[in-house]
Amino acid sequence: NIELAQTQSEQIKGLMNRDSLEEDSGMLFIFKESKPVSFWMKNTTIPLDMIFIDENLTIQKIQENVKPCAKETILCDFYKSEGPVMYVLEVNSGYSKSHGIKPLDKIVPMPAIS
Repeated sequence: NIELAQTQSEQIKGLMNRDSLEEDSGMLFIFKESKPVSFWMKNTTIPLDMIFIDENLTIQKIQENVKPCAKETILCDFYKSEGPVMYVLEVNSGYSKSHGIKPLDKIVPMPAIS
């Protein structure tokens, strides 16, 4: 169950102010072009794994167990892709490890449902 964040406003909001994320759910950020990106966890209350995916659907980096950044905190850490990516998938913390997902794995798109 993946929510899409395609517009700039959807990407800015991301998973902010959510109390939970269902198991096997996440948010996929889709960029118009492949580029280096950075994320922060401002106003995000759920620990996450961030999966950085390039235009060839290869996982380039996984930032595991990213901790929330409290609302009262002025400066939050940034998490960078370390290279150009076209997608970032945010899932519950520990999802990557528990499902054996690792850098250089390929994403296999599911066929469209008629």
